[in-house]
Amino acid sequence: MLKRAILKRVCIYSIIGMCLLLLVTVEFGYKENVVEIDPIPVNLIQHSNSTSDDDVVIQNQMKTLILHAWNSYKLYAWGSDELKPITMKGSNWTSYSYMFTPVDSLDTLYIAGLMDEYQEAKSLVLNNMNFDIDPSSEEKNNHFEITIRVLGGLLSAYELDPDFRYIDKAVDLANRLLKAFQSNGLPSMWFNLRTGQSTSSSGLLASIGTIQLEMQYLSDITGNPVYQEKALGVLDILKNMQTEIPGLYPSYINTFANKFTAPYRYSIGPDSDSFYEYLLKIWISTKEEKYRDMYDLSMNAIKDNLLVRDKHNAYISDGIGDGNKVFHHLSCFAGGMFSLGGITRMTNNWSEQLDIGRRITDTCYKSYASTKTGLGGEIMNVQSDGSITLIEDKVSLRPEVIESIFYQYRITKDPKYREWGKKIIQSLIDNAMG
Repeated sequence: MLKRAILKRVCIYSIIGMCLLLLVTVEFGYKENVVEIDPIPVNLIQHSNSTSDDDVVIQNQMKTLILHAWNSYKLYAWGSDELKPITMKGSNWTSYSYMFTPVDSLDTLYIAGLMDEYQEAKSLVLNNMNFDIDPSSEEKNNHFEITIRVLGGLLSAYELDPDFRYIDKAVDLANRLLKAFQSNGLPSMWFNLRTGQSTSSSGLLASIGTIQLEMQYLSDITGNPVYQEKALGVLDILKNMQTEIPGLYPSYINTFANKFTAPYRYSIGPDSDSFYEYLLKIWISTKEEKYRDMYDLSMNAIKDNLLVRDKHNAYISDGIGDGNKVFHHLSCFAGGMFSLGGITRMTNNWSEQLDIGRRITDTCYKSYASTKTGLGGEIMNVQSDGSITLIEDKVSLRPEVIESIFYQYRITKDPKYREWGKKIIQSLIDNAMG
């Protein structure tokens, strides 16, 4: 069983910490329960788990990083959505706080064994998180962000610590999220969390296609099918919408009219990325073949239209076009996705998928290793000699590269991936701790 604590798309800081922590350690208590994929083909495990002398040192380094972020949030931003590290002030995504940082930190704190800090976060979330917004407010909420961060955070916490108060909060939130669904079956991207009112028809592929795991799991727990029916119905609608390239879906959608809108941009980077990841993982979760069929069709279309492979690199280009040498950090999740898709159905071209995933992961890590800081930027350009330069060098602590490294290690047990994880940890210590 693939635990849903890893399936969810969580906060940048939470998932990068969790994946690094699980990648570089051997004996943290909940490791196998959280990340085990059953079955993993025996013939793919080329290296045994190593227990090096510095494992404890690396574990403690990771705890130091997590505590640095958590204690700074406590000191400067307690009760806010997030901490702005330069100004050292709390900030909310709207005029009120949904406590994105504490709810998204619950699973990481728990897995790291930081139980005092976990209990602090749990108390803050359960006692202070409030979705009952003033109905006179014209402010809109982002359906996608609240689903993956807040609902996903509550459900992942419940997966590790089965306190049904998490589910009470999750049900309250999910019932409000249902109000965003229009009569045509698609949710509005921007809506009022209390009234369900929406005035915007603009939607993104990732926004409407990255809510299914959370809603489906909530139906599993509560026995109420409405959550998964609404969320999985979105995939049925998308499947029946006409696209120029079967398996590839444009990024922009009119959610009132159920149609794609210009410009017809095809990408697995910004605005589209996690939709493709969720196709695979909702199939893993439900075992319904129609989702695997959608995923396989999409992977073939990505391979034929967006994947660039040469003797130096493999990456998913940021759009269709000959000679496209640009890729986005957000697309680097594809390394893990392709490999996971290969080992979960070992038929047809599964070994090619596994190899594509490995090579994408190698290239994405190369984009880190080639910088002075050892940390990657937002947008990369691939030169004719195979070297990688940064178009946008901002470091956003995105999870996609370390997530793919994490999957490669779990699938192959190749120790180089642990070493890459250690190097990223050291780069964070050297460059990102103020």
